[in-house]
Amino acid sequence: MTKQKMILLIVILAVAVVAVALLLFTKVLPNIGGGTEIQSGASGGSQETATDSGSGGGAIGNINTAGTGAATGDVDTASTAPLTKNDFGGEVLATVADAEITQGLVDGLTEIHLLVNDETAAGMSAEQLASFKNEVLIYYGVENELIKAHFAKEGMTGLTDEQKQEAQDELAAFYADVPTAEQTLKDAGVTQAHLDYYFEEYVYYNLFWNEVIAASPVTDAEVQAYYDEYKEFYVEESEDEDAEPVQIALDAVREEIVTDLEDEKVYNALEALRTEIGVTYLVPTDPETGEPPLLEEELSDEDGELEIELEEE
Repeated sequence: MTKQKMILLIVILAVAVVAVALLLFTKVLPNIGGGTEIQSGASGGSQETATDSGSGGGAIGNINTAGTGAATGDVDTASTAPLTKNDFGGEVLATVADAEITQGLVDGLTEIHLLVNDETAAGMSAEQLASFKNEVLIYYGVENELIKAHFAKEGMTGLTDEQKQEAQDELAAFYADVPTAEQTLKDAGVTQAHLDYYFEEYVYYNLFWNEVIAASPVTDAEVQAYYDEYKEFYVEESEDEDAEPVQIALDAVREEIVTDLEDEKVYNALEALRTEIGVTYLVPTDPETGEPPLLEEELSDEDGELEIELEEE
């Protein structure tokens, strides 16, 4: 073979190799970066990283920003992520740390509390309804965000699956007790997001309560001091008008006193959070309290469960 023919053959082979390479590259290229899943061994589950904004559990490794059934290993930011104005709509009424509490949130929570307390907006004066909404803002919006901010400082990134289930169980029990509740709330514009917030607030408050009381349990000395201070109120009137009232023994009212003292400890802890974390109201406030004004009356349900009471000034 002459030198020229050998060179020509080499060139032809080189061109053929390049052509084959281009053909193979063209077929493979569409799959590159096309979301190929990485199978997790025998389980065959996807381990691709994703942001799950739905209500179900995501794949292992997902960041769940809204759902209430996160899979094991998820980083759940649903309950500690700061609120934004667009979460519930309406003007911003107050801010706590990075959280914005909006009119839309307060309106939805108000409808829930009205139903729980067997009240209706139509049965209130405009002044009563405004005071009721202020109560919801202060003690069910601001307080919840203070507690969440407190737990966030301790490194809590959200409710666990078990705690979320506790909130869902409370909702289910609520619907069971009041069969018309679901439709009534829907008609009033209450969304699932409002209900989730309401019942998760219940869980957060219980967590905070337990933390406070575990750190400072009520002592026998405190119970005795409280009983001695208010001893005149722990009496039983006799049927005989001329007879002296009968003093009620400490042991008979011990449980009641313990509850009162626990209430006081949790109240003081919440007041400390208000100072430590800070609350900014963007609505008119009472000059004396620094909070939105409340009427001097009570609005509460008969059995005392999940009640809301308007604070006396």
